[in-house]
Amino acid sequence: MEERMTLCNMSIELGARGGLVGVDAVTLRYLRERPRLRDREDLEALLNVWSSYRSDPEAEVERLLEVDISSLGL
Repeated sequence: MEERMTLCNMSIELGARGGLVGVDAVTLRYLRERPRLRDREDLEALLNVWSSYRSDPEAEVERLLEVDISSLGL
């Protein structure tokens, strides 16, 4: 999850107006483990709302950039 946050932050630092990663099981697990969230009675309702956020079906990608980082030795 931290890597996703870094990616979103770096996109803004590189001039994007926003950087987003869609909600998935990894995101939901991360949120369930957060101390300030895990004790909320409405946590599952919040997660259901957040899970519903999706791009518009007719949304178009202006440009797709793929970067092969396999040689970085991470």
